[in-house]
Amino acid sequence: MLMLLILLALGPAPSVESAELLSAPRQDATAIYPGLVKEFENSVKAWRDELRALSKTDKAKAKTLEKQHPVSAFWPRFEELSESDGRALLWMLEEGDKLPGTKSQAVETKARLVAELLHKHASQPWAGSDLPRALARQRIWFDEEWVRTQLDALASASKSKEVSASALAALAGRLTGRNATPEELARAKAIEARLATEFAETSAAKAAAEKNAGAKYEKGGVPDDFEASDTDGVKFKLSDYRGKVVMLDFWGFW
Repeated sequence: MLMLLILLALGPAPSVESAELLSAPRQDATAIYPGLVKEFENSVKAWRDELRALSKTDKAKAKTLEKQHPVSAFWPRFEELSESDGRALLWMLEEGDKLPGTKSQAVETKARLVAELLHKHASQPWAGSDLPRALARQRIWFDEEWVRTQLDALASASKSKEVSASALAALAGRLTGRNATPEELARAKAIEARLATEFAETSAAKAAAEKNAGAKYEKGGVPDDFEASDTDGVKFKLSDYRGKVVMLDFWGFW
């Protein structure tokens, strides 16, 4: 009688399926993303192969298939995953233009996704490496000033110094092109100064410092000044000859 009461109190035993679910480890959401991306890439490859084959045998079917890009089938899955892994939003940002619709709709979707990424995921470790590159690739949909504004916003929004430094380094790089104006160069110099002081310990700042150190020995660069003596013992500085042609002959005995 006592045994019967104990069994009733415990309730019915879980089924085999329920027991398996309880004992199975939960899959980390961050582990799902790479697999889903790979699945999408394989689907795109298969779609392209079929499209290529149909273009030789049935152009009408090929034209229909061309409008059925796999992105439409995968979009809901990435959208669901974005609730737990912000990298899914990056995929949506990169691939969203392949959805059916107009250019203005694609631009609107991309702007919404960027706003969500900056608001929710600016401090994620992957944001430092992946987000600046993704923003740069959106230039064809917006313009250069838009990209710069978003990089600046990422640097300000992130609570991670590594991410902020990466965004600032990317922004400085975009301000120092061949056709850069004096104002752009001055802004880049100010950003580089921030990297060297506020973010000196970050990997992005160290990489920028190393790059700048090499730039001074390139054409148009300004090398480090130094003091020496000529054959008569008269001291001089390299900067004394700025604007003139100087040939340096380094020699020694080993």
